[in-house]
Amino acid sequence: MVLTKLSYSSNRRELKDIELEKLNLIVGKNATGKSTILAIIDALAEFITQKRKIEVATSWDLEFTNNANQNVRYKFNTTLNGDTKDFGVSSLVPYEQIFVNNEEVVKRTNAGEAQIKNNNTKGFEVINPPEDNLILHSVRDVNKYPYLEDLVRWAKNAYLFQFSNITNKEQNPLQNNIIADRVVPSLFPMLDEGNKESLIKDFNATGYSISSIVAEETYDNMFILYIKEEGIKSKIEHYNLSQGMYRNLSLLIFIEYLISHKKPGMILIDDFCEGLDYERAQKLGKLVFSKCKEADIQLIATSNDTFLMDSIELDYMNIITRTGNEIRTINRRNHPKLFEDFEFTGLSNFDFFSSNFIKKKWA
Repeated sequence: MVLTKLSYSSNRRELKDIELEKLNLIVGKNATGKSTILAIIDALAEFITQKRKIEVATSWDLEFTNNANQNVRYKFNTTLNGDTKDFGVSSLVPYEQIFVNNEEVVKRTNAGEAQIKNNNTKGFEVINPPEDNLILHSVRDVNKYPYLEDLVRWAKNAYLFQFSNITNKEQNPLQNNIIADRVVPSLFPMLDEGNKESLIKDFNATGYSISSIVAEETYDNMFILYIKEEGIKSKIEHYNLSQGMYRNLSLLIFIEYLISHKKPGMILIDDFCEGLDYERAQKLGKLVFSKCKEADIQLIATSNDTFLMDSIELDYMNIITRTGNEIRTINRRNHPKLFEDFEFTGLSNFDFFSSNFIKKKWA
């Protein structure tokens, strides 16, 4: 299942019709909302899988394309209850709607009662889900309500990687399903020999030259990776690698692990290629986009990296604009003429983002 459109609002932020494809590079100036978009998708996935509560009043309008090539539209609101539990704020779900190819299959217009279509009988059933839960938290049946399973499966198979936050001084294992920025030493031993060979080949293709990686378990059930570089006699511990080299290796191990073990549907990468040099940013960008395309994974990456932008197809770019709290994107789908005119200029993709071309066309 692929997320194709996202609208969201709270008292702090509003995402307005963020259109997404299978492969996406979200670019924009600082503080325009790149990381916000990924954080909101992250929050949605964790809310659906019940790993996080939404403790603010929100409105969501989402569109997906499922594996049967059907359009699935999911709309819901959360409101503050006003009651406190364990010094926290609880929220209610007073409204939910799901449409499959424009046919309504779920309708909930108050917190306590809902109507849901049974895929077997083709009729609607009345249910009473808990007022502080989504319907899919209470009602699960793969045959009766397959559209709910699609949403749960999508959320379970979404993973976030925060590229700029990677540090080789941290050795904590993967904490949960969605946060993935401290996982390298613990994930590498889970790869089989074929995956490890593929990883080393990919890593070297991004501008390095290593012959082996060996994991050694420590007394506290952590792992140290020893990397052998060509032409250097001694092995290097992962915590002694340069920051850029470790980030690069970390991301590739993470993706190799997900593809071989978790079968991800979506990978989110925040600040992709941050801190890498020209050669490695371009090579890593092309490699990751290619791997996700081949593995049929939806990729949503954010970046301001000049080299990465110039190595990725213009069709994949979503340019962020923000006015007040409202965040929108410009892409080839919603502004085809703008993109077509730019291609005739002969300028680079980064120039499209950084120059006054867009403002002049809109003036």
